[in-house]
Amino acid sequence: MFIDRKNWQIGLQPIKNFQRIVNPLGRRFHYSAPKNSEGKYIVTKIADYKDNYYKTAGLQEGDEIIAINDKLFKDITYEESREFYKKDTLVLDIIRDGESLKIVVPVDKNEKQGD
Repeated sequence: MFIDRKNWQIGLQPIKNFQRIVNPLGRRFHYSAPKNSEGKYIVTKIADYKDNYYKTAGLQEGDEIIAINDKLFKDITYEESREFYKKDTLVLDIIRDGESLKIVVPVDKNEKQGD
């Protein structure tokens, strides 16, 4: 970033040899499903990248997530959610347009993390 007070300008300049640092311990973002005012977990955002296995499996914005692997979504702890990524597949029980569906999500254990 530079500030040119004489010409009243502020700008950004690229940094030579810049290398993005990614925390490999951070889980990659797949989707967001916050609890709404009615206590339902509605998918509000799905990451749009080609290797997002939730999107590929068919999860859509507006889906209500009821359970993952027969465990109620509202009862899943942080530790349990991290254990899901060690499984080969996840089964999501959802409601879409009033209809109950099951979505089978194959987990990519070699997925690049941290983004």
